Amino acid sequence: MDQKEKNNKQAQDQFSEDTPSNSINRDNELERAKKRKKILKKEKRKKIFTGFLVFVLCIYMVIGVVGGKFALEKMQGIPQLNVKDLLSEESSKIYDGDGNLVTEIGTYYRENIKYDDCPTSLVDAFLSIEDSRFFEHNGFDIPRFTKAVLDTYLLHRDGGGGSTFTMQLVKNSYFSIDDGDNSKEREATLDYKVQQIVLSMQLETQLSKKEIFELYMNKLNFGDRIRGVEKASQYYFGKSASDMNLSESALLAGIINLPNKYNPYHYLDYATKRRNEVLYLMLQHGYIDENEYKLAKSINVEDQLVGADKLNETSENNKYAEYIDVVIEEAVKMTGKDPVVYGMNIYTALNPTIQSKIEAIERGETSVVYADDLMQTSMISMNNKNGEIVGIGGGGKNPGGGRIFHR
Repeated sequence: MDQKEKNNKQAQDQFSEDTPSNSINRDNELERAKKRKKILKKEKRKKIFTGFLVFVLCIYMVIGVVGGKFALEKMQGIPQLNVKDLLSEESSKIYDGDGNLVTEIGTYYRENIKYDDCPTSLVDAFLSIEDSRFFEHNGFDIPRFTKAVLDTYLLHRDGGGGSTFTMQLVKNSYFSIDDGDNSKEREATLDYKVQQIVLSMQLETQLSKKEIFELYMNKLNFGDRIRGVEKASQYYFGKSASDMNLSESALLAGIINLPNKYNPYHYLDYATKRRNEVLYLMLQHGYIDENEYKLAKSINVEDQLVGADKLNETSENNKYAEYIDVVIEEAVKMTGKDPVVYGMNIYTALNPTIQSKIEAIERGETSVVYADDLMQTSMISMNNKNGEIVGIGGGGKNPGGGRIFHR
């Protein structure tokens, strides 16, 4: 091949490399390479997800069988399920001789409510934020539990809790100590989680969904000493839970995740933001429409609150304290139980007018003159027709608050 032919050959090769067709081919190859890389990544994630799902399903099968060695080991020390353990004690109420509520006492303030008395908005709000498949699963929601674990440990993001209403009810009844700010929960070990799931699945075979939801609602912590949705509604809105509207229902559903942080009396901004998150989830799940969402979101939370002092008008105030102290002591003697711990309705013969007069005498606000500050008194007023004690007083001048020693 002479020099001229070589030059022609090189020109043709160069022309061939620079044609639009070859340039397009290179671009196509790069695009296909990117797609292959994406597909491989997807396949890898799919394999990880599938493997993890199989792992969770295996655990679930083991739990269901319960007879295997693994399950038996994890079941060591599991509490014996008793529906009575899931009931929540109400706070005790003390009434005067005319049947009027004088005061309410207890470790916590609680008034239980029936499922049928809960407004639809309240049920829907809790379903949206806490357990959307509650009426479908058997106490253990595998898809939600799996998603929560994947989000937390694989994707390193907050995927929300994987516990169902039933699991939370079991946890609050058997695996945690409700002690206000000092509340404690059992360490989240594998043994504990397995036991919690097993008990939840057992409970679902003994009670209906409505009964479980009712028990769950009445046990919830709403901050301070408020327990249960009924007392929470009275505390925040001054009304029964059955009368709550959409905005109020969403607020209560949002509080329980962090009851102190989302308490609107202490952190209004956080509480408002949380309520709006619940409303958005209700919209996403189809429980409300766009107009209902916008209207409820536009309501100022502070305009719905009645003030924390509203509940204190009857809750463990010092009104008629000397008489109430004796009532509590008598209730313990008669029942063997402390009304501060065990819920009771106590009806007394208290006459508010007479009791107020006795307390006025002790404060030195009447014509009765104390010889000196060391002078002690003891007073009892009885109904001479039936012998009932309608007023009690004792101690020195200005005896002060309740729970004092009476003479």
